[in-house]
Parts: sequence; structure tokens; C-alpha cells
Amino acid sequence: MNDNQRVPTREDLFGPAPGMATDRRAPIHAGLRRALARLLVSLGTRGWQSPADMDAMIAALRAEIDAAGAGQRQRVAVHPMLEAWLPREVDAAVSVAELALLVESLATARAEERPAWARRLFIRCGRLAAEDLVALAEAEDALQPLLATLMTAWEMRAVTARMMAMVPPARVQAVLALALPAMDDDERAAFLATARAAAPDDTALAAIDGAAMIGLAPEAWNRLRRRLALAA
Repeated sequence: MNDNQRVPTREDLFGPAPGMATDRRAPIHAGLRRALARLLVSLGTRGWQSPADMDAMIAALRAEIDAAGAGQRQRVAVHPMLEAWLPREVDAAVSVAELALLVESLATARAEERPAWARRLFIRCGRLAAEDLVALAEAEDALQPLLATLMTAWEMRAVTARMMAMVPPARVQAVLALALPAMDDDERAAFLATARAAAPDDTALAAIDGAAMIGLAPEAWNRLRRRLALAA
């Protein structure tokens, strides 16, 4: 062993400490991780003979597939200059399509066929979760720092606004329900203020506020409401 060899520092191994405040997608990524973990736990432990369990899980899986597909479309549309990342998006899209087919097969299966379909779905969902977790980590470890060198702070805010604008009004509540519980108070206030500013009308505003109220614990909602001076 060479005693004169320099010991690698934390920066050598992992790069500069990440600036979480500059990556406004971080709470959404955290929410996606939480959702994936919950789905895997549920798929691995639930019985499939109960209609209530069946309906709840199918609804959750459909929402997760919708979120995964929307995330891929956003990444491709917002970062077309990073063509080296696009092949991964194409590969992942195939996984999402396969998972969607398995979900619908489970939804229409006879009661005696559900355990077998659920087992196949559990295995496939685990693989998709692994792919998504790797993609999220790569985005945060490599893509986000690269964007920070290519774009000014104003341009990064514009990207965030563009991503928010790409979310259809019908999906805003689902996005907020995914992201808000994974945020701290400062992040929630900034994120909700951005979402409200992009709302096209009072109906959309009410949907945004309602999603926050339903998705957060009462004390967290009250803190957020007071901070943004929202109606009770």
C-alpha cells in the first residue's frame, strides 16, 4: 500500500454538495420514490380476493403509470438538447406500456386468476421501480448539475414553469398529492405559489388548494394556509 497516496475527499467521490434549493423537481422525485415504495409493499403483501383491495390497488397502479408516462414526456420535451439521455426514455416507455397492459389484465381477470397476474405484476413493477430509481438518481447526480452549468437561474425557473404548464388541469391534484407530503414548509410554500400562479382560472385554483388540504396533515395544511394567506 502506498502511504503517500492521497485519501479521496467527499468531493472527489460525490462531487460538490448538491444545492437542493435549486432543483425544484426534487420534491416531486421524492414523492415518486415514496409512491413506488408504497406500491411495491402493497403488491407484495395484499390479498387479491377482496374487491376493495383490488379496486384500490388498480386505481393506485393506474395513477402511478400515468405519472411515470407524464414524467417521461416532460423530460423529453424540456431537455431536447441532451440527446444522450433520450434512449433511456424510449426504453422506459416500453416498460410503462408493459406495466399498463399487466394492470388491465389484472383488472379484468377472474378471481382465481388474480394471484398469478398479481405475481407477474409485482415482478414487473419491481423492475420498473428499479429503472425509475436509477433514472431519478442519474437526473439528480448528473443531469441537474449539468443543467445548472448550461442555464441561468432565470432559465431554470422558466424550465420549472414550463414543466408546470405541461401538467393538464385534471392531473394537477395528483401531482400535488405526490409532491407536497415530501416537502418541507418552505418548499411547499414555493411550490404551491408557483402552481397557483400558473392556474388558468378560479376552478383550477380551488382544485390546487383542495389537493393541498386533502394531501397534507391538518397542522401542515394550516401552516401552509397561513403562510400563503389562503382561505380556511
